[in-house]
Amino acid sequence: TLWGESAGGHLALLTGMAENAYFGINGDTTVQKIIAYYPLTDLDTVEAQSRLLGLNNQSCAGEDSLISIMMGPHYHDQKERKAASPVFWISEKMPQVVLVHGLSDSLLPYLQSVQFFERAAETGNAGKVSLHLEAGKEHADSWFFSSEQVAAFFR
Repeated sequence: TLWGESAGGHLALLTGMAENAYFGINGDTTVQKIIAYYPLTDLDTVEAQSRLLGLNNQSCAGEDSLISIMMGPHYHDQKERKAASPVFWISEKMPQVVLVHGLSDSLLPYLQSVQFFERAAETGNAGKVSLHLEAGKEHADSWFFSSEQVAAFFR
């Protein structure tokens, strides 16, 4: 099981879903389950989703955004942006994915998790993804890390 939150959730999704050949890896690196708390899932829609929800943050928009810094010179390369977006790695070979996102997240719009879930459904993989949207929960809210919540998602 891979588990991550925010950027770590993004990386857990990529690590567990991307084709080994993309990274030049030979051998079996099969992941059975991914738990991603409030992850970035599509670099190309996050800015518009932020605007749609009225989020005024710099993490998702423009040349000085965290996404731009993360992508470096690849920020303007459409192929690389797609490869860095877990939503495009959804396939019948993907592991079970648990997405948990707060509806009050002001850093990464919860629509990123909704989009991932909907894309899984569109591609016939809805049974592999569970989506948990939590009312009143902000990005990195301590509620996500309570022993009760963590245990619930690892069952």
